[in-house]
Amino acid sequence: MTDKVSVNDTESKNQWRKNFRDTLPRNKRFSSYPAIKIGRLGIDLNFQGKGLGTEIMNFIKAMILNDNRYGCRYITVDAYRQSLKYYERNDFRYLTSSDVNEDTRLMYFDLSSLVIDSTI
Repeated sequence: MTDKVSVNDTESKNQWRKNFRDTLPRNKRFSSYPAIKIGRLGIDLNFQGKGLGTEIMNFIKAMILNDNRYGCRYITVDAYRQSLKYYERNDFRYLTSSDVNEDTRLMYFDLSSLVIDSTI
Protein backbone atom coordinates (compact mmCIF):
# COMPACT_ATOMS: atom_id res chain seq x y z
CA MET A 1 0.00 0.00 0.00
CA THR A 2 1.11 3.59 -0.38
CA ASP A 3 2.53 5.43 2.59
CA LYS A 4 4.81 8.35 3.41
CA VAL A 5 7.74 9.16 5.63
CA SER A 6 6.98 12.48 7.32
CA VAL A 7 8.69 14.97 9.59
CA ASN A 8 5.78 14.35 12.01
CA ASP A 9 6.89 10.70 12.33
CA THR A 10 10.22 11.67 13.87
CA GLU A 11 10.92 12.91 17.39
CA SER A 12 12.52 16.17 16.31
CA LYS A 13 13.37 18.30 13.33
CA ASN A 14 17.06 17.56 14.00
CA GLN A 15 16.39 13.84 13.56
CA TRP A 16 14.42 14.60 10.38
CA ARG A 17 17.27 16.68 8.99
CA LYS A 18 19.88 14.05 9.82
CA ASN A 19 17.99 11.00 8.51
CA PHE A 20 16.02 12.42 5.62
CA ARG A 21 16.20 16.04 4.58
CA ASP A 22 19.98 16.32 4.45
CA THR A 23 20.23 13.20 2.26
CA LEU A 24 18.15 14.80 -0.51
CA PRO A 25 19.08 17.44 -3.07
CA ARG A 26 18.52 20.94 -1.69
CA ASN A 27 15.85 21.80 -4.26
CA LYS A 28 13.86 18.61 -3.45
CA ARG A 29 13.28 19.03 0.28
CA PHE A 30 9.73 18.50 1.51
CA SER A 31 8.09 17.66 4.85
CA SER A 32 7.16 14.16 3.66
CA TYR A 33 8.24 11.69 0.99
CA PRO A 34 6.26 8.87 -0.68
CA ALA A 35 6.79 5.29 0.42
CA ILE A 36 5.44 1.82 -0.14
CA LYS A 37 4.28 0.09 3.03
CA ILE A 38 4.54 -3.66 3.45
CA GLY A 39 1.26 -4.53 5.15
CA ARG A 40 1.74 -8.23 5.83
CA LEU A 41 4.82 -10.36 5.28
CA GLY A 42 5.26 -13.73 6.88
CA ILE A 43 6.98 -17.05 6.35
CA ASP A 44 5.47 -20.35 7.47
CA LEU A 45 7.21 -21.68 10.57
CA ASN A 46 8.38 -24.75 8.61
CA PHE A 47 10.34 -22.50 6.24
CA GLN A 48 11.72 -19.87 8.61
CA GLY A 49 15.49 -19.59 8.97
CA LYS A 50 16.17 -20.69 5.39
CA GLY A 51 16.62 -17.23 3.85
CA LEU A 52 13.23 -17.22 2.13
CA GLY A 53 12.13 -13.98 3.84
CA THR A 54 15.27 -12.19 2.69
CA GLU A 55 14.73 -13.47 -0.85
CA ILE A 56 11.19 -12.08 -0.79
CA MET A 57 12.43 -8.76 0.59
CA ASN A 58 15.13 -8.53 -2.09
CA PHE A 59 12.48 -9.23 -4.72
CA ILE A 60 10.25 -6.45 -3.32
CA LYS A 61 13.15 -3.98 -3.30
CA ALA A 62 14.15 -4.88 -6.87
CA MET A 63 10.54 -4.73 -8.09
CA ILE A 64 10.07 -1.23 -6.71
CA LEU A 65 13.42 -0.01 -8.05
CA ASN A 66 13.04 -1.51 -11.51
CA ASP A 67 9.44 -0.41 -12.01
CA ASN A 68 9.08 2.57 -9.68
CA ARG A 69 5.85 3.89 -11.13
CA TYR A 70 4.95 4.99 -7.60
CA GLY A 71 7.84 7.45 -7.41
CA CYS A 72 8.83 6.16 -3.98
CA ARG A 73 12.14 6.39 -2.26
CA TYR A 74 11.28 4.45 0.90
CA ILE A 75 9.76 1.17 2.01
CA THR A 76 8.03 1.27 5.39
CA VAL A 77 6.73 -1.38 7.74
CA ASP A 78 5.04 -1.58 11.13
CA ALA A 79 7.25 -4.41 12.38
CA TYR A 80 6.04 -6.75 15.09
CA ARG A 81 8.46 -7.08 18.00
CA GLN A 82 9.35 -10.68 17.04
CA SER A 83 10.26 -9.49 13.51
CA LEU A 84 12.56 -6.59 14.38
CA LYS A 85 15.80 -8.55 13.92
CA TYR A 86 14.64 -9.72 10.49
CA TYR A 87 14.07 -6.15 9.32
CA GLU A 88 17.35 -4.98 10.87
CA ARG A 89 19.18 -7.73 8.92
CA ASN A 90 17.48 -6.43 5.78
CA ASP A 91 18.81 -2.91 6.38
CA PHE A 92 15.63 -1.31 7.71
CA ARG A 93 16.11 1.48 10.23
CA TYR A 94 13.88 2.68 13.06
CA LEU A 95 12.00 5.84 12.22
CA THR A 96 11.57 6.85 15.85
CA SER A 97 12.43 5.65 19.33
CA SER A 98 9.08 6.78 20.76
CA ASP A 99 7.56 3.38 19.89
CA VAL A 100 10.27 1.29 21.56
CA ASN A 101 7.82 -0.18 24.10
CA GLU A 102 4.99 -0.75 21.61
CA ASP A 103 3.93 -4.07 20.05
CA THR A 104 5.02 -2.76 16.62
CA ARG A 105 7.75 -0.36 15.55
CA LEU A 106 7.79 1.87 12.50
CA MET A 107 10.80 1.09 10.31
CA TYR A 108 11.95 2.25 6.89
CA PHE A 109 14.34 1.28 4.13
CA ASP A 110 15.91 3.91 1.84
CA LEU A 111 15.82 2.57 -1.71
CA SER A 112 18.55 5.02 -2.75
CA SER A 113 21.00 2.86 -0.77
CA LEU A 114 20.78 0.18 -3.46
CA VAL A 115 22.94 0.16 -6.54
CA ILE A 116 21.27 -1.31 -9.59
CA ASP A 117 23.53 -3.83 -11.31
CA SER A 118 23.19 -3.14 -15.02
CA THR A 119 24.32 -6.69 -15.88
CA ILE A 120 21.17 -8.25 -14.42
